[in-house]
Amino acid sequence: MSGNMMRSGMMGGGMMGASTAEMRVIRELLGNPGRIERTVRDVPGGVLAITTSDDPRVAQLLRSHVRQMRASYERDEPIRTMDPLFRELFLNRERINLQVEDILGGVRVLHTSDDPQVVALIRQHAHHFVSEAAEQGMARAMRPTPLPQGYRRPGQ
Repeated sequence: MSGNMMRSGMMGGGMMGASTAEMRVIRELLGNPGRIERTVRDVPGGVLAITTSDDPRVAQLLRSHVRQMRASYERDEPIRTMDPLFRELFLNRERINLQVEDILGGVRVLHTSDDPQVVALIRQHAHHFVSEAAEQGMARAMRPTPLPQGYRRPGQ
């Protein structure tokens, strides 16, 4: 499927905006849930997540994916537009700070915001999408992620 078809929404699961290269990485990661280890710790303003694999190929995919998603934020090219949590994350992308560091076997990500409502989105994403997808793979990716309890869009 061409990148243009994916961008126009011809891809299942609401992955509009993802390029062919991004989709390849996402599919490979979702196909290897048993090879991914993940720890998430809430920190002031967000989360610190460490995601690794003993498989060097999967570790490199993890690094690529995080950088691709940071670039998607920067370009304002949302993915998973059918997922309410992802829609809100991209609507609030200018309020989000994402620090990425390669580590042995994977990546460490500090995902933060100064806005408490955006912090709730970040934590929901880390705990209830990414960690679950790392464990469950494609089965989890096919389900939407609800907004955090009590969430109000910033500025409303």
